[in-house]
Amino acid sequence: MNQFSLSIESRDGAAVIRVTGEIDVASVQDLDACVHKARSHYSPHLILDLAEVDFMDCTGLRVLADASTNIRNDGGSVAIARPSRQAAHLFEVSGLPQELEIYRTIEQAMDGMRSQAGTVRRRAARSAVELG
Repeated sequence: MNQFSLSIESRDGAAVIRVTGEIDVASVQDLDACVHKARSHYSPHLILDLAEVDFMDCTGLRVLADASTNIRNDGGSVAIARPSRQAAHLFEVSGLPQELEIYRTIEQAMDGMRSQAGTVRRRAARSAVELG
């Protein structure tokens, strides 16, 4: 089992948070603080790399779902990349894939964010034209 750790990397306009170890009641506050730090100091667009997550319980799910909702409401985005087998199973049985964007690779998550940003910009431009 890996020791819990977090790291943040700025990459092409997004903050990539790499999570290692167990996401549970003992570590969830650190994850939440890291998400807030990444959002305020790096980018409103976050990718959580969960490839090295050994275990995640419902407290981890709640932090991810709340972060996704709050960040999207503020105009940002959240994507999950490379979920470990255990994390992917938990997402599947919880029904959260409808709320979270989940990708097999970080590159796919980056592409998904770029695509979403383009859609948002096109909608805003259309709205401006309709108002004008």
